[in-house]
Amino acid sequence: MTLAEEMALYESARRVRRELIASAHAASPAIIVVGYGRETLLIVTPEIGHDGVRATQLDHDGPTGHISASDVAKLLIRIDEEYRPTAARPATEDEVIAWTSTPEFQRGAEHVALVQRENAGRVRSSEAFDHSMSVNKGRG
Repeated sequence: MTLAEEMALYESARRVRRELIASAHAASPAIIVVGYGRETLLIVTPEIGHDGVRATQLDHDGPTGHISASDVAKLLIRIDEEYRPTAARPATEDEVIAWTSTPEFQRGAEHVALVQRENAGRVRSSEAFDHSMSVNKGRG
C-alpha cells in the first residue's frame, strides 16, 4: 500500500468516526463511545460561566473529567481525537440513570467529590497565605 493510499484510508476512517459521533449526538446529548476497548458515557452540556460546550466523561467507576470546546462541532472533533471510537451511540435517559446509579459509580463519584473538596481547601489556604503575605509585606 502506498503512503497516499494509507492516508486516504486514515482520512476515510476518521470521517466515518466523526459522522458516527455526530449522529449519536444529534439523537441525544448523552452518548456512549467505545474507544480503546472501553465504554465511556459522555454528556454534552453548555459550559457554566462562559461560552462553549463540554462533554463530561463518565466511566463505569465514576466521573473522570471533561472535554471543552468553543462549539459543538469542535467538541465532537475533540471527542474523536481523544477516544478514536470504534462505536458511538446515543444513550437513553434510562441508560444514564442506570450508569450513574451503580454502587461502583457512586463510590467513584464520592471519591472525586472528596478530592475536589480537598483541592478547593488547598486553593483557599494558599490564597489566604498569599493575601496574608501581601498585607504583612514590609512589616517586620
